Amino acid sequence: MMSGRRILGLLAAVGSMAIILSWGCGLKGKPQPPTRVIPEAPSGLRAEVDAQGVRLSCAVPERNVEGSALTDLEAVEFQRASVGEGDCPTCPMSFNKVGEVPYSYSPGEPMPRGRLSLLDKVGKPGLYRYRAQARNSRGQLSRPSGTIQVYWDMPPARVEGVTATGSDQRVELRWDQVSVAADGGAILPEQVAYQIFRRREGGGFGVAPLNPTPIPQNSYVDVAVQNQTTYAYRVRAVRRVGERFVPGAFSDQVEVIPQRLAPPGPPAGLVGFPTSTGVRLVWEGGPGKGISGYKVYRARAAAGPWELLSPEVVVTPYFDDRGAEQGRTYWYSVSTLDDSTPPMEGDRSAPVRVHMPTVATPQKRPGP
Repeated sequence: MMSGRRILGLLAAVGSMAIILSWGCGLKGKPQPPTRVIPEAPSGLRAEVDAQGVRLSCAVPERNVEGSALTDLEAVEFQRASVGEGDCPTCPMSFNKVGEVPYSYSPGEPMPRGRLSLLDKVGKPGLYRYRAQARNSRGQLSRPSGTIQVYWDMPPARVEGVTATGSDQRVELRWDQVSVAADGGAILPEQVAYQIFRRREGGGFGVAPLNPTPIPQNSYVDVAVQNQTTYAYRVRAVRRVGERFVPGAFSDQVEVIPQRLAPPGPPAGLVGFPTSTGVRLVWEGGPGKGISGYKVYRARAAAGPWELLSPEVVVTPYFDDRGAEQGRTYWYSVSTLDDSTPPMEGDRSAPVRVHMPTVATPQKRPGP
């Protein structure tokens, strides 16, 4: 039988061991499983239709889900699911891997940014949904990216022969009709329509075309432009398949600068009359669309010669000639300047005649 002293010794030893173990573990709560370091899902998924299939691309992931830098990306997998016309839009779909893009870089170097792309040679017309997943060197997959849906059929051929002609606040585009598919096969004329895209100098092409509804004709007039501004255009054909449009490749871009080709006409309604300080000229209108101002001329005979009274551009529809002399007759004419660079001056208006009367100087009354 164990003595009381021995029992007390054993209890003290057990307590000391418990204290040592608790210090050595360093945990103050329940043990937690280690965090799985997996990549963030790829972003910026895109899908573009061409004659070979669907070209997929996404941005290179840069971080892991817990926020640390992703330094061991191995590949990005692209996956596809077929969508039936009557499928439930919110029901789970079965995605199958169509390919992967390996990601290579030098160990210890910063991972280069950019996009990874893959061609999915679908080969069969239909509606498809795509997504992507990143995989690290330990074989761990990220969550799936957002999905993107695209309809594939053989697209129309690339648009050729695009020309652009600029005029006053206007650009006219023309191009060759597309009558075949991208693989050379025939397509019906009523299946083909066109979309037009525009960018300003220093900007990019928008995602949306200028024409929300594709047009069947091979010409387009853009009147939402400004003179003396460089614009670039490109056109693509789309093939109508049921209620959908399958886009073809973009044409080469063409550049154009709209500008007034003919000088502006003279201002109308010019009249002149003497005032106490000279001659006041008034005419109709003022600077507006395509007009930057006016020039005022004067002559001492109807046939000239004419002198310019306004070295600076007149921007108001009136002008005061404070240099007119009493007792003389003058002829005045006004021309219009457009808003091009440099401004284009139009013809002068029909002259108007103004006579400056002589005003008698008051005489002092003689004193008594």
